[in-house]
Amino acid sequence: GDNFAGGVIASLASQLLAADGVPGNLDITAACAWGVASGGFAAFYVGGTYVEETPGEKYARLKSYIRDYADQTGILVSTEL
Repeated sequence: GDNFAGGVIASLASQLLAADGVPGNLDITAACAWGVASGGFAAFYVGGTYVEETPGEKYARLKSYIRDYADQTGILVSTEL
């Protein structure tokens, strides 16, 4: 649950902080996809917290999960936050 919520919140925050400084439109489908991928990722390591050895390590690994989820569901989701 925590990992799902974290994925949703990270996606929504990223959508609000658009690169050009103008907030984008919120896409709840994309946010939920990031939540599903984040929650699924949690099933593949022991414990509730993934301990990174380098900054951004979890995010880099999570991108393959979001790509796979998008491929399997047909939902168009950016692999970048």
